[in-house]
Amino acid sequence: MRYDTVYFNMVKSPGKARTTDPNPDIPEMDAGGEKIFIISDAHLGADDGAAESVKREGLIRFFEHVRKNGDRLIILGDLFDFWFEYRYMIDFIHFPVLAGLWQTRRSGVRIDYYLGNHDYWTSGFLSSELVTHVRKTPHCEVIGGKKALLAHGDGLTGDEKGYLLMRRILRHPVTYYLFRLLHPDVGAWLARRTSMVSRKGIERKRERSASILRNFARKALEAGEYDWIIVGHSHQPELSSFGKGIYLNIGDWSEHFTYGMVKDGDVRLMKWEEC
Repeated sequence: MRYDTVYFNMVKSPGKARTTDPNPDIPEMDAGGEKIFIISDAHLGADDGAAESVKREGLIRFFEHVRKNGDRLIILGDLFDFWFEYRYMIDFIHFPVLAGLWQTRRSGVRIDYYLGNHDYWTSGFLSSELVTHVRKTPHCEVIGGKKALLAHGDGLTGDEKGYLLMRRILRHPVTYYLFRLLHPDVGAWLARRTSMVSRKGIERKRERSASILRNFARKALEAGEYDWIIVGHSHQPELSSFGKGIYLNIGDWSEHFTYGMVKDGDVRLMKWEEC
């Protein structure tokens, strides 16, 4: 059965790869021989019935595919529509996907999880049991000889002042502590109701986010700050070339079922055909 079909034409990043950088936070690695899969924005738990089952079962098969064919999995946030780590409890509706992640990590695949705007509240369970690294902020590293910026994408440009203020409040330790005082059933219900309200006018919000991220990527890539910029958040898949760099928006795993793949110094935008 064929799993990988090219969603857009493969684009090779032109120009000589930069292998050194004055920023000490950028690990000097060359993953040119690795096969890396990248997903974003499944928003598990946001839908009901058949739609939720399609996302969940597709992810489980995708994780199997990664275990057989990949070396690394990067999740660029919002895998869950709501995620909160209580001390002794996890949301049972996510158990099949969590088991798939656990099996993938146990198989030797490196998993990097970038926290999004829906699944930020973590306290150690993800990092200790399910993934290799949890990243709370955008991260820059060398992948396949290319200097790549990876991020979920929310608040990346710093222009959305109102959202950034709200995000600081929601992510504050005091907010986390107070929410943890709620019974898990109450907390989950409240979070899902809030998410439903926030989806009003979602298409317009996504188009605006896509435009903001695209403009940010264009300026940064044309200025030569990065070779690749890879994000999610807007739910609009895109693979574009700006200057000598490549902008990849992963899209989502809720409507488009798209994902990124990096191999031999090339980056592709793919579509999972089983969904």
